[in-house]
Amino acid sequence: MRGGAVFPDGALDQDLQQVDRREHNSWRIHEVPTVELLEVQLVNAVAPFVLNARLKPLLTKSPTLRAICACPRRPRA
Repeated sequence: MRGGAVFPDGALDQDLQQVDRREHNSWRIHEVPTVELLEVQLVNAVAPFVLNARLKPLLTKSPTLRAICACPRRPRA
């Protein structure tokens, strides 16, 4: 499969996630090494804190920007 056949434009599943028609991906639970799972979880948990810490000096200097909204991205309907 190529291009739009793998990720068809506008096609969402029951959880409003992009339809993925690949025959295989590495995230089948029985195929994911524990270390890979832990690395992904660590990055997802720590990255917002690192980014916010680096943004804080800019925010404190700004007269209008005072907050960081770390909201999850919602898929387009």
